[in-house]
Amino acid sequence: MSFLNEQTLYDQLEVSPNSTQEELRDAYLRLKSLYSKKSNALYTVISDKERENTLKEIENAYTTLRNEDQREKYDLSIGVKKLEDYSDQNFTMNTKVSSENDTFGESTDILEIPTVTETSITKTQEKNSFESSIQKEIHWRGSFLKKVREFRDLSIEEISEKTKISKSYLKAIELEDYKNLPASVYLRGFVITLAKHLKLPYNEVCKAYMARYRQNRTGRS
Repeated sequence: MSFLNEQTLYDQLEVSPNSTQEELRDAYLRLKSLYSKKSNALYTVISDKERENTLKEIENAYTTLRNEDQREKYDLSIGVKKLEDYSDQNFTMNTKVSSENDTFGESTDILEIPTVTETSITKTQEKNSFESSIQKEIHWRGSFLKKVREFRDLSIEEISEKTKISKSYLKAIELEDYKNLPASVYLRGFVITLAKHLKLPYNEVCKAYMARYRQNRTGRS
């Protein structure tokens, strides 16, 4: 089973629907390198078959999204509404044809209030802004993982039920409460599982988080 099943093509490339072609290409090259045979990062995490299937999905996602016509059709099929679309939706005109009994005997133009509100646009902008910050993140601190969890609208209880990681360990991971975290061999698995559940680049998350964990343990010894 591939780790990218049941996701949009944008999810597969770990980008937002408003990504530029340059951002799509950068994401594609990064993921292709991560899942290549020469990469040792995922050696103990996924099988060769899973890696090959994931590479095929990444290739298919990029092939579709780099073609503007195919991308536009795909966006319509999944109901993607981009920010630039709002500029063309300032208002609509609805012409009401007068009847013979109308007082002035002329048609009346009625301005309709657009369904896209300023609040909805702001929320979309905030979402895209946070998605962008996720893509640029390199430290992957526990506090940032908490922000991602809340951004995904997930509770500690929900993640614990899905991943089978205890709530106390999940809280300790977010707080970077090292003294209450399990041994590194178990912690590594927990961090990878959590990152996958949050739809994050789990190898990068694990590498950064475990580096701080080891540094902390060394400093205390």
